[in-house]
Amino acid sequence: MLNRFQLYQLVLFIGLIGGNFLAILLPHPWNLTPTGAIAIFAGMYLYNRWLSLLAPLLGLLAANLFQGFSPIWYVYISFMLITCLGAILRNSSMRFEKQFLLGIPICFLSAMLFFLVTNFFCWLGSTTYPQTLEGLGDCYIMAIPFFWNTLYGDLFYFCVLMGLMAPFYPVWKSQSQLSTAIAYNKTVQTEA
Repeated sequence: MLNRFQLYQLVLFIGLIGGNFLAILLPHPWNLTPTGAIAIFAGMYLYNRWLSLLAPLLGLLAANLFQGFSPIWYVYISFMLITCLGAILRNSSMRFEKQFLLGIPICFLSAMLFFLVTNFFCWLGSTTYPQTLEGLGDCYIMAIPFFWNTLYGDLFYFCVLMGLMAPFYPVWKSQSQLSTAIAYNKTVQTEA
């Protein structure tokens, strides 16, 4: 049976998947989606590692399949790495304001990571760009407008997600600490 905090985690997980799916289906400029922000947010607030990694990916996968796009593996790897960046801020004793402020540079890092990884693999084996350092540089230069959209999307949706979380954070924090204490007590009792 799920305790209250696990139930909160499940609701958040489903909400992030559904929100990502719907936002991707709505008309938007290239790369201006919530997927990067959802990856950061999931890393911060979904304490189960598998759920945090799957939250951004399942919404993206569902939207890709619904739209008839083939999933691109390196895009999914990028979002898994971005989720790991968000997990850096997973600390139940950290104040909400500090998490928010530290999340802003994480958004910059996530946009840069997505840009570097996806464009490298776009270039690798490409017939559009020569397989030289100059070709790689051209690939990155041509992708700069997409980088800005990724950054704007990450920053905007991260702020939206944090704004939605703000009123629930005190309850979330107390339930998180209670759940951690219960798990610790169970571990101590089984070891004894």
